[in-house]
Amino acid sequence: MDSSFNKFAASFLVAGQWDAAKVAPMANDKLWIIVSEGDLKAFPGMNAITAALEKEGAKVSRAIWNGQATAEEFAASAAEATEIAITWGTNSTEF
Repeated sequence: MDSSFNKFAASFLVAGQWDAAKVAPMANDKLWIIVSEGDLKAFPGMNAITAALEKEGAKVSRAIWNGQATAEEFAASAAEATEIAITWGTNSTEF
């Protein structure tokens, strides 16, 4: 692991299915969200959640990650992440 990596997700959310109307208090939290775009329930739900967080002033970064990427490619993408980051794989990506 790259010890210079200084991102920390206070909450790691995987394919969450929450009510987007209830996430406003989390707008200042550190979150890392991971979901597959092929998950027909979680993917649109997590996009609704991040949109609701942005309405509350949160800065959200988005990235499509390839499960076959090298460690360097993952590190480069992670370096661009904000305090709230949503990453997803495509239907053909395996994590």
